[in-house]
Amino acid sequence: MSLNIALLNAISGLQVNSRALDVTAQNVSNVNTEGYSRKTIHQQAVVVAGQGAGVEIAAITRTVNEFMVKELRGSVTELGDAQVRSDFYARMQDLFGSLSSDTSPSLAIADLATKFQALADTPENVSLRTDVVERARLLVEQFVDMAEQIEALRVEVDREIQDDITSVNTQLTLIQELNIQIAEGTALGQGVSELQDQRDIALSKVAEVMDIQQFTRGNGEIVVLTKLGRPLVDRIASTLSHKSVSSINPLTTHTSGAIDGISLGGVDITNEISSGRVAGLVAMRDTLLPNLHSQMQELVGALHNEINALHNQGTAHPGLATATGTRTLASTDTPVWTGTFRVAVNDSTGTIVELLDINLATTTTIGNLVTAIDGMTNASASLNASGKLVVTAAGANSVAFNEMSSVVTVGSETKGASQFLGLNDFFTSATEYDDYQTSFLSSNTASLGIAGSLTFHQASFGTTAIAYTTGNSLNDLATAINADATLSTAGIFASVIADGTGYRLRINDNGADNFYVTDSSTFVSSRNLKPRDSGIVSQIGVRSDIVSDPSNISRGTLSSSLTAVATDSGVAVGDKTAVQAMANQFNAKLDFDATNLLAASSATLSQYASEILSLNAAQANSANDTRDARQILVDSLREKTSAISGVNLDEEMSLMIVLENAYAASARVVSATQEMFDLLTQMVR
Repeated sequence: MSLNIALLNAISGLQVNSRALDVTAQNVSNVNTEGYSRKTIHQQAVVVAGQGAGVEIAAITRTVNEFMVKELRGSVTELGDAQVRSDFYARMQDLFGSLSSDTSPSLAIADLATKFQALADTPENVSLRTDVVERARLLVEQFVDMAEQIEALRVEVDREIQDDITSVNTQLTLIQELNIQIAEGTALGQGVSELQDQRDIALSKVAEVMDIQQFTRGNGEIVVLTKLGRPLVDRIASTLSHKSVSSINPLTTHTSGAIDGISLGGVDITNEISSGRVAGLVAMRDTLLPNLHSQMQELVGALHNEINALHNQGTAHPGLATATGTRTLASTDTPVWTGTFRVAVNDSTGTIVELLDINLATTTTIGNLVTAIDGMTNASASLNASGKLVVTAAGANSVAFNEMSSVVTVGSETKGASQFLGLNDFFTSATEYDDYQTSFLSSNTASLGIAGSLTFHQASFGTTAIAYTTGNSLNDLATAINADATLSTAGIFASVIADGTGYRLRINDNGADNFYVTDSSTFVSSRNLKPRDSGIVSQIGVRSDIVSDPSNISRGTLSSSLTAVATDSGVAVGDKTAVQAMANQFNAKLDFDATNLLAASSATLSQYASEILSLNAAQANSANDTRDARQILVDSLREKTSAISGVNLDEEMSLMIVLENAYAASARVVSATQEMFDLLTQMVR
């Protein structure tokens, strides 16, 4: 009996050592396989009836430090977020160039200022007029291109979010399948270490995209949860969903519902994902790129308004054959205006042919203004099919304007009558008097801290007032406006719109009719509520008739003499007052509202453009530093994890020698036992 036991012991040794060699060979062959963990075979003695009966494999396990793996997985999540931000900031840097780049907006604005000054020095120089127009045209094309690329980046980011969500769903399904196989294998006592490696790889891919947590059940299954505890895999895999947009604009936001959220079980969890690639992409789409657009909107809006204000105060020599306004008006509009507005008809030398001073205080509506101008002998006026005011001089004459003492109140702005009507704008945009927005505000729920009432003016209802108190928030004011039946009937509604990291109060009537807002207190002025075009960066242009004929640039000013009459000089040849004022404005310190991370400031147009680029460069450097720091941490953790779970060839080769000797020894026992059996057989014979 003892020889049989010896033989069985030796055979079990051969089998176990053979399997151990298989495991060692597997380790060696996967020394460079990503995600592979070293496998270790555990042996135990076999005891039958209290007597040793050889050896058997107790288990084949992975050499893994689960705590360190989870720490690494969390660091990979943070790296995914940082990598996205760094990559897109680099692309934003490429888009806007450096401060010293010839293509930077600050230098382009400075170059336009130089062109205006050159024209002011020689106002009748034809080539210099062309230079001004060409430089201005190239500048606005640059702005439009920037806006389009920002929007294109937001669309691209949103598509990447959809791709990442699709990838996560694939990995969650794989984890579910591996869970089933691991649970079955564990129950049957089979090895599952290779399946666990595959599951870890799938988990790491999910963790790169979004922050997760997980725990392991007794049967070997893992449960995967979002950071806030929503189940992603719990026996079955849940499905995330997100539908990317095909186009986008500044008012297209996730907050407004115009961008589909990331949903889990019908619940929008977009704002619950705080790290990983998706978190970085969402921040780019909803905060960082909109922040940049908001800053550009402030810059372009200031350029548009400042130059237009001065261009409207002046005139070309001897005027314009036809002046067509850039604002959409209705004859029933009731602007809040006072003062005197001058309209003159000049001959080819600039001499006044006919003069009309209009008292705006007694001119109640736009229709009254049109009637007054149309009543001139040498000029006609009307609103065209698009609602633009058109003033045309008779014969070979020209029409010119002087804003005189006219003041039109439009929210927080006061304009001269010509600027209000857009009769002699240099830059064009889609800004109308049917869409008002405040400046950037950091909170939509904080108390306003002031009390008063907003008065809305419109021909359809006259006036109606909305009271606000010190304790009201931006949301409260929007609710009060929407609760007013008069405004609701007129189609005027308020909303609090997201703007990067902050908010704006928006009041509009969806393009139906103009309306005007005044204030009994300081909300309008302190929050700078005024007509704004959210798309001005992509819609700004140089007035078409100025592009086709640069002589239409305002250079001089129509006489403002209160005693002026026909036959007096209206516009003098060589008058440079208007173009010099525009050239000087490029050097003037302007007040810019705060926009997200860029604080309110007093700066020239070129300086403010430099502030935008400086902020963007600082954010890009910070993003790069964060990415590098997190990459170092990930590399360090991977190295430590690999030292524990990775394959060490020296160790494996040493183990292989031990196993080879053990196998040879077991084989020798089998051989010796066989010889003893043979000897015993011979003795029996």
